[in-house]
Amino acid sequence: MTSAFPNDKEANVYRALHFKRILSAVRADQGAGSVALAVMFDSNVARTAEQLCEVLGHIADTRLKMLCVDLASSICRKTGMLALEMGAQRAHVVLEVCRHREVPSSPASWKTEEAAAAAPGSQVVDLMVHPCLVRIGDGRDELQRKKVVAKGEFVPLSA
Repeated sequence: MTSAFPNDKEANVYRALHFKRILSAVRADQGAGSVALAVMFDSNVARTAEQLCEVLGHIADTRLKMLCVDLASSICRKTGMLALEMGAQRAHVVLEVCRHREVPSSPASWKTEEAAAAAPGSQVVDLMVHPCLVRIGDGRDELQRKKVVAKGEFVPLSA
């Protein structure tokens, strides 16, 4: 698993503090000095929701109702807040995904309804239901150990 950030004690402290500052600005519990961060976050949420609605509109081949726009905006905001919460941790907290027609790289991190009947690592993904939540290291002394916080789930491809 690769990361966009360096993985050492100093980088973990800096990254966590930086994300905490952005998170505080977005939650509006800081002064006017952080308004720019909140404005950038809100702008990214709005742009992402707009793009999501545009894609969904093409798929549905119809104009989306206002409710859909509101829901897309809510989903994008919650996703952004989750990313900030994860970034504010000293340990790396990541979501692992699996793709259609692939065998998950760490089968122990995933569950399926048919898992008991199949040999570990033999199931091929048809549809990922939700990603796997993983913490890597503790952000202080131990920087490598991977711990599955919540197993992901997928529907296996039928033979």
